[in-house]
Amino acid sequence: NTQDIDGSRAIVAYGLNSMGNVNTTKQIFVDFGTGRSGGGLAIDQENNVYIAAGLNQLRSGSVESLDTKPGVLVYNPDGTEIQYYNVPNDLISNVGFAGSSERTLYITAGQR
Repeated sequence: NTQDIDGSRAIVAYGLNSMGNVNTTKQIFVDFGTGRSGGGLAIDQENNVYIAAGLNQLRSGSVESLDTKPGVLVYNPDGTEIQYYNVPNDLISNVGFAGSSERTLYITAGQR
């Protein structure tokens, strides 16, 4: 979930209770500050989180900054960034795994 927390953007994680319902306690998984937050995410077989985020150039009228690296940012389950894949296109919007062993990462991004 992307939340606006005191002017910053973050991916927030919520736990599930024993009945499978969402707890009200939330944990900030990744804080993107004033940069463009994640537009989409996918989780690999090792539970690493791949997030499509960032901008290469500011958008007209946007309050977002260029503080988030543009591309696919990979975080381990504890929220530590472990890998970064630069995507030169702007509007990086989504990522997903496919293929017989789900080892192919697809990225959607566009140009203005």
